[in-house]
Amino acid sequence: MKCIKVIGIGSPFGQDQLGWQVVNQLQQTFVDQSNNYRHISFIQSDRPGLRLLDLIKGTDMAILVDAIEKKGCTGQIFKLERTELLNSDQPLSSHAVGVSETLSLGEVLGDLPEELVLFGMCVDNSMQEPVHEEHLEQLCSQIRNYVINSTQRITLNCNTTRSTS
Repeated sequence: MKCIKVIGIGSPFGQDQLGWQVVNQLQQTFVDQSNNYRHISFIQSDRPGLRLLDLIKGTDMAILVDAIEKKGCTGQIFKLERTELLNSDQPLSSHAVGVSETLSLGEVLGDLPEELVLFGMCVDNSMQEPVHEEHLEQLCSQIRNYVINSTQRITLNCNTTRSTS
């Protein structure tokens, strides 16, 4: 079982590729240190909708990365913890069944991981070119630091859980 999943949500179109780009960069960062980060899996998901629940089920922590379409804030990074995600009354995604609706259903079904966070960046989906490199690096840096700071705690929890099973 993978205890931490980093899931890039997006599509192959324009700036909606953000989640995928971040996951690719993070995977390259952590692949060289695979022994230290063996409990992390990196996933790209094309507009998952309700399938997101299957992707996060059974994990200790899910880190979601998605482009957020919102006027006037291009490049701004958001970090939303589980409580904020579940209490959000705004769509957090430009996809048909959005992240917030899916997570609310997951909460009702009892399928959400204990720790859940979404890193998002405001994008202009009308632009067909990828996200600016500097914005992408800022987001990758924040998530990389979050993963590194969380990994030791999660890994210890995984080892404790496995040894008592």
